[in-house]
Amino acid sequence: SELVSSPGAEFHYANANYVLAGLVIERAARQRYARYVERNVFAPLKTECSYTDLAEARKHGLATGHRYWFGFTFGHGPTFAEALQPAGYIVSCALDLGRYLAALVNGGVTESGERLISERSLAKIFTRVSRPWSLDICLSSSRSCAPPRSAQHGLGEPSGRLLVHTKTA
Repeated sequence: SELVSSPGAEFHYANANYVLAGLVIERAARQRYARYVERNVFAPLKTECSYTDLAEARKHGLATGHRYWFGFTFGHGPTFAEALQPAGYIVSCALDLGRYLAALVNGGVTESGERLISERSLAKIFTRVSRPWSLDICLSSSRSCAPPRSAQHGLGEPSGRLLVHTKTA
């Protein structure tokens, strides 16, 4: 089959790509993806409420989500599929997500000075990509979101902007 665009010319999200990347990590690191994330992301960030295991997250107070069904709400989930974990099946809290965002703003370095992400990878994260379904996450100590300090991640939702202030002026 033909490519829909030249490599790097357009962004096309697919969970399968993240699952494949997770398998590459497992092979290269010679450990399960979940263990790799725990050791190489959670530990350096000193996370307090991030989990790769649903049972562990529940033991620590994971809330039950709810869905509407014919006008009534029902407790549901969360949906969890270990095999698809690289595509987003990790549980975290706002505090730990804030630690991750702070490391990104700090050039990929954690509060304790440990490099979490390479400068080259960080540059890719902060590269603006135009697509109709995205959420811009602006990492800013001011109220301005001028490029290149706007990280993007396709979340399958209509375009929007989330402004995260990293410190008060």
